[in-house]
Amino acid sequence: DIPTAKACAERQLQLARMLNDNRGKVDAYRQLGVLSNTQDAHDEAVHYFQQAMQLAQHEGDELVSNSARCSIGVAKGNA
Repeated sequence: DIPTAKACAERQLQLARMLNDNRGKVDAYRQLGVLSNTQDAHDEAVHYFQQAMQLAQHEGDELVSNSARCSIGVAKGNA
């Protein structure tokens, strides 16, 4: 169910922050974006996807950065 999935992704983000794990943070932000978009919280989804995109760029992960950029467009289109 979505609330449980969101709680797990938020916990993942919390742990990734504690461990300074940028890739873990990127994954958590992307998951939170997908879940927010599923719940029609499109502005929130855009925020999460932007965070994922910026961190992926910082990590030099062009594939994930581009994927997050596309997800931003989808979330904005759904708004």
